[in-house]
Amino acid sequence: MVTTVENLDYRDLSEIAKEINSRLKEDNVIILFSKLPDRIIYVIAVSESLVGKGLTAPTIHDKIVEHIQGKGGGKKDYVQGVARKQPNIETIREIVSNLILKL
Repeated sequence: MVTTVENLDYRDLSEIAKEINSRLKEDNVIILFSKLPDRIIYVIAVSESLVGKGLTAPTIHDKIVEHIQGKGGGKKDYVQGVARKQPNIETIREIVSNLILKL
């Protein structure tokens, strides 16, 4: 799942991503972007099942960072960051889909 919302902070994005991940259970990636007045923030959450197969949040981040002019960091299952460029949601979805298909 990749989507953009407005005016949510990191805490809100994190809670939403964790809630979605807990409901979907297996093999999912959640990427949420939030447009704030002065910047765009994002979180990437990856299910434990995908982390176990070798797909991590930092791996996804490394693949999309050039498309959003982003900067961020985190753990194997979670990354947060700031983007300078508005994300193209379809491009991000395609990148994530290709990464999952390679597993």
